[in-house]
Amino acid sequence: SRGLGDVYKRQEHADTIAAIVSLAGAQFAQNNRCKPSEPVHILQVHGTADLTVLYRGGKFFGRPYPGAVETASRWAELNGCEPEPVVAPALNLEAVLPGEETSVSRWDAGCNTGGSAELWSIRTGSHLPLFAPGFSPAVIDYLLSHAK
Repeated sequence: SRGLGDVYKRQEHADTIAAIVSLAGAQFAQNNRCKPSEPVHILQVHGTADLTVLYRGGKFFGRPYPGAVETASRWAELNGCEPEPVVAPALNLEAVLPGEETSVSRWDAGCNTGGSAELWSIRTGSHLPLFAPGFSPAVIDYLLSHAK
């Protein structure tokens, strides 16, 4: 799978990409490798118990990568957003876990036009969660609400 950083290896697509949803992705450890030509809305969805791409960051083949919170906050910074996220209402995205297990952190204050960042953290969620019926509509709503 490709991480969020791969989207911007070549930076000519930011003018056509309105929003990106990454499930259990990782970004470059060096923040200077991502230089989008304009803001893009970013949604990172990550399980806190992911043993493949660690929620708090780790290493792939000896190369470090940041955790989910750091990745989302880096995108918020790239998009010119305020550094502190707003906590939004929790979601029920994982079919096996009880209740509204997914916390939502949203960086959308002060952002440059066309950019924001959001992190959906699935409490005790794994790398490949078993999604509840509400997952797909929530992702589609996110994408459609962030059009170019």
